[in-house]
Amino acid sequence: MKKEHKLLFLIFLIVLSFRLYFVFQTENFSGDDSYFNVRHTEYINLHLTPLVNDELSYGGRTIVNSHVYHYFLSFFNAFNPVVAFKIIPELLLALLVVAVYFISESITKNPWASLLSAFSSGFIPILMTETLNNVSIYSVILPLFAYQFYCMLHLSEKLNHFIALSFILPIIHPIGFLFDIMLVVYLLLLELDYTTPEPLTREAVLFSTLLGLLLNMIIYKKVFLASGISAIWQNIPQQLLSSYFKGLNVFDIMLNIGFVLLIFGIVGLLIGLYRHRGRIIYLLSSMMITTFVLLFLKMISFQVGIMFLGILIAIVSSMGFDRFMKYIELTKFSKAKSLIITVLVTLILLTTVLPSYFAANTVIKNTITDNEIEALHWIKDNTNQGTTVLADVEEGNYITYFAKRKNVLDSFFLLVPNRYDDVQTVFDTQSVVKALQIMDKYDVEYIYISKRTYEKNYAGTVKFLTDECFSKRYSNEYATVYKILC
Repeated sequence: MKKEHKLLFLIFLIVLSFRLYFVFQTENFSGDDSYFNVRHTEYINLHLTPLVNDELSYGGRTIVNSHVYHYFLSFFNAFNPVVAFKIIPELLLALLVVAVYFISESITKNPWASLLSAFSSGFIPILMTETLNNVSIYSVILPLFAYQFYCMLHLSEKLNHFIALSFILPIIHPIGFLFDIMLVVYLLLLELDYTTPEPLTREAVLFSTLLGLLLNMIIYKKVFLASGISAIWQNIPQQLLSSYFKGLNVFDIMLNIGFVLLIFGIVGLLIGLYRHRGRIIYLLSSMMITTFVLLFLKMISFQVGIMFLGILIAIVSSMGFDRFMKYIELTKFSKAKSLIITVLVTLILLTTVLPSYFAANTVIKNTITDNEIEALHWIKDNTNQGTTVLADVEEGNYITYFAKRKNVLDSFFLLVPNRYDDVQTVFDTQSVVKALQIMDKYDVEYIYISKRTYEKNYAGTVKFLTDECFSKRYSNEYATVYKILC
C-alpha cells in the first residue's frame, strides 16, 4: 500500500471515529426526520412491504416515497438496529473522504494536496449539523453523488458504474436528478467554449438525464399531478419556506464550509478557469454554477445546497493546495515548506475541525432526551389508539413513532393539506375559544409540548394552557402533556 493511501485510511478512521464518538453519546437520534426513516424501516422489517397508507401521520395520508433507502436500512436492521441506524450512516459519510481524495488526485495528480482536501471534506461543519446522528437519506446520497462524479471523470473505464448510478440515485431520492442538471450545464459550457464533447460523454449525459426525468415522473406522478411545478418546493408551507430556502449569504457559506477551505476552493477554481480550462474544470464549474443558481432561485433548501457545495469546494480546493505547494517550492520559503504546511493544517483544524466539534456538540445537545420519550410513552400507555395529539411541526414524527398516535402535522408535507397556519395559531393565540375551535376541527384530545421546542418557538406566547379547559396530565423537566377537557 502506498504511503498516501495509508494516510488516507488514517484520515478515514479519524473522521469515522470523530463521528462515532458523538453518535454514541446518546441512544437516541437527532432530528424528528430520523424517526420518520426509522419507523418506515422497522415497518418493512415487520411486513416486508413499505408503509404507503399511513394512518397516523396527519391522521391518515398517503406516503409517496420509493422506500429504497428504507429497504437498504432494513437489511442491516434485521441483524442489529445499532448497526443500521448508528454505524452505517456514519460509515457511509466517512467514506466521502475517500471519494474526495480520488477525485482530487485525478484532477491534480498531487496526492498530498488531495489528502488535504480529503481531510477538510471530512470536517465540513454543515455536514456535521445536518447528518451527524441523523438517520438521513443524505448519508447515502452524498457518497453516491461523489462516486458518480468520479465515474464521470473516468467514463470509459467506469461506464457500467455510471449507468447503474443513473438508475439508483433518482430512485433513492429526487435530489439525485440534481446531478443530471449539472451534466446538462456541463455540456452547455463545453458548447459555449466551442469544445466538442466526446460522443460517449454526450450519450451518457443524455441517457442519465432522460432516465432521471422518467423515473422521477413515475415515482412522484401523484405529487406532480396534485401540485404541478410547485412540487419542487415539496408542498412546504409558505411560512416555513424562508427557513428551508434561505437566500445566499457569504458569511453563512463561510461559517458552514470553513474559511480556509472556501479560500483555497475559490483560488483553485480561478486557477483552473484561467490557466487550464480543461473538461474537468468545466465539469466542476457546471456543478458549482448549478448549485449556486438553484440556491439563488430557492429551488433546493439552503442546507442541502451548502452540503453539495461544500463537497465540491473541498474537491476544487485541491487545485488551490497544489498550486500553493508548488509556489512555495519556487520561493525562498522552500526550506520552510514543512513548517508552512504545518501552519496550513493548523488553520484547517481551527476553521473546519473546531467548528465541526462545536456543531457536533450542539447536535447531540439538541437530540431528543429520554425524559421527552418518557412523556411520549405516557401518551402511548394512557390514551386510546385513535387519539390525535397536537405537537409542533418539528415533533410530529415523535408522536407517530414513540406515542403511536395520530399527529396533526409533521415535516413530510407531500400530498397533505396545509395545517401549519392552524397549528401556529393554536400556539400563538391569546384566545382560548379560537384555540379550542381549531383543535376541535382536527379532533385533538391531547397536546404535547417539549421544553426545548417551547423555549425555541413559543416562549411567552402559549397562554391558554392555564385555562380550566386544559388539564396537565403528565409533566417532567423536559416535556408536558395536556388533556383537552372542553
